[in-house]
Amino acid sequence: MSTHSALNILSGHWSDQRMLAAIDTTLEASRRAYGINPDGVERHIPDVHSEIRMANEKLTQLRSRLRRE
Repeated sequence: MSTHSALNILSGHWSDQRMLAAIDTTLEASRRAYGINPDGVERHIPDVHSEIRMANEKLTQLRSRLRRE
C-alpha cells in the first residue's frame, strides 16, 4: 500500500492534527532512510520521490485547512 493510499484511508478516521503528526513522522523517517541508503529505499519504494511529493501535498492541504478553521 502506498503512503498516499494509506493517508486517504486514515483521513476519514483520524483528526487533522493526528494526520499532520503521522505525515511529519513519515516524511522525516523517509528523508533519514533515503539519506542513509538511497538505493535501498528506491529498491523497496520504486516511486519514492512521488510518494514523498504526495505526502508533502497532503501535509500542505491539512495545514491550510487547519488555518482556515
